[in-house]
Amino acid sequence: MIAISVADSFTAPGGSSQQLPVLLGRQKTASKLKVVVGQVSAIAADTNEQTLAVYTITPVPQYSSTNQSGDIALLKLTADIDFDYVNVDFVAYNELDNNLPAVVMGWGATFEGGLESVNLHYGEVALNLMTSTSSCGIYNTTEFNFATMICASNNPAATTLAPPPTATSSPVGSPCHYDEGSPLVQVKDNVPTVVGILSKTDGCSAESYGVYTRVSIFYSWLLNTAGPQPIRPTTPAPTTTTTAEGMRMRRK
Repeated sequence: MIAISVADSFTAPGGSSQQLPVLLGRQKTASKLKVVVGQVSAIAADTNEQTLAVYTITPVPQYSSTNQSGDIALLKLTADIDFDYVNVDFVAYNELDNNLPAVVMGWGATFEGGLESVNLHYGEVALNLMTSTSSCGIYNTTEFNFATMICASNNPAATTLAPPPTATSSPVGSPCHYDEGSPLVQVKDNVPTVVGILSKTDGCSAESYGVYTRVSIFYSWLLNTAGPQPIRPTTPAPTTTTTAEGMRMRRK
């Protein structure tokens, strides 16, 4: 994972070796941001962890601060990320697959009113079937646009598209405060793929609703602004790995 921090922290999915798509809602000036690559623990150094400065922030032209739509931006770094494809790897981005489970991860709080976590947590969420008139939890159609956003919740009252939770090895979970900007990831053809970026959530329980920016609608902008997605090399990767203890996302 990649942590982006200023006075507080939020997370971002990987992009090219020098460009990262991130949530715009917590945007700061570039000079005040730092990017930590390959981070699992916020208090201990991880294998091949790298800290990089941000050169520029480029918001998507459709961003609206009023209803928080199009809340995505690209960060250009002052140096390339050193990928070893084991501890530091990129993730692809693509359209949501309604038939695959999805996992969200981040350093947010683990209970209502809590502070950021020092270890990376993750949890599986269920995708909810939405229409142009659907609300996502407390978020009505003014705050939720099913064409540009994704709704996910483990609330049993919600109609889900994906297989029920526990379809993967990940525990059932939900994002919480300080998780905004966290990636929603599906594994497609054995490739971790970001399909959404957490915009907001209405609580911290496993049944809370999360609204994610749909990454695929910005594919042309990402391609034109940052260039093609990286291509993973065919040579075998090193055998060293990063220990990822205590990463389960628990919501009560």
